Amino acid sequence: ARIKQCTSPRRCSGANSGLVDGSSAALGQFGMDPVHNAQDAYFQTGGIQGHEYTHAVQGAQFLGNRTGNSANSAFQNATPCWLSEGQANFLGTAAEAATFDDYMKWRSGMPKGWLTPKFTDYSAPSLLRVLKTSKPPGCLPPNPIYELGYGIGGLVVEALTAIGGPESSMAVLTVMGRGRTYSQAFQQVYGISWNEAAPILAQVAATEFAATR
Repeated sequence: ARIKQCTSPRRCSGANSGLVDGSSAALGQFGMDPVHNAQDAYFQTGGIQGHEYTHAVQGAQFLGNRTGNSANSAFQNATPCWLSEGQANFLGTAAEAATFDDYMKWRSGMPKGWLTPKFTDYSAPSLLRVLKTSKPPGCLPPNPIYELGYGIGGLVVEALTAIGGPESSMAVLTVMGRGRTYSQAFQQVYGISWNEAAPILAQVAATEFAATR
């Protein structure tokens, strides 16, 4: 494995689990962009590493897929954007938090730490539209709706984890990697249809978003 280190925080461009360097090597880049500094706990205690590792595990669920795409491309082409980033943001940080209090320190500011200026309505009906329409390729960058996945998606995955256990949201991707659609996989894992669950999850996300700083 080759590791490329940043010479200074301002030479880093964030983090990415899906970079390639023109060869067969896959790169996981973990760094700080100019917005963050060395005091940002998310970059100091393992949260960013956990986030990007989660992305690698997500893509791995699609290894051997029959679409002709790479595993990572197959994952991105099939997965709602809010789930892609929300799962990585929640699981990656929850797994590295040493205590529940440590997790809650991050959680208290997380939902409102990923806002987009073009989105101002965080009511349950509005978030339901996000959950129902955040589908690739339309939701992928540069669409600003993608940014909502980090915060709102994180809240939804937190709720799904409380309902079905820490492995449940990844189980949805595992089933999808075997050829099922997102709605089919959700029904199989949670025992309720996505159409029935989405309004409930949107209400939970709206309530939790309003309660955080």
